[in-house]
Amino acid sequence: MSEKGIFEHQPPMSQHAIARTQQRGVRRDVIALLMARYDVERLVGSGCTALSCSRAAVAKAREEGAAPSMVERLTGLVLVVAPDGTIVTVQNYETQFARYQRGYARLSARERARKAERRRRGGGQR
Repeated sequence: MSEKGIFEHQPPMSQHAIARTQQRGVRRDVIALLMARYDVERLVGSGCTALSCSRAAVAKAREEGAAPSMVERLTGLVLVVAPDGTIVTVQNYETQFARYQRGYARLSARERARKAERRRRGGGQR
């Protein structure tokens, strides 16, 4: 699929997503490229899914000749998409996506070890 074909089909965006793209300086063509090339999906609640590209997908886009400026912006970009396909919001992975990591996955290795130790000891105070 050519890049021109990718950009012709743009999914609908909520007013919140439009505001966040303007606030964070994310171009619509980068969003279209991410929608065409994402390979990581995570459920984030309320039926929404977070879409992003792995390093391998970004490298493949670079190899296939996508514009370097677009590929660079693709790294670390996350789209939260509603079940009907509407883009709910646009986030930077490092700064925003951690809030959607639920429960055990959000804890660091040290925190998980402490939690396991407390369970072994029978609960108690932190």
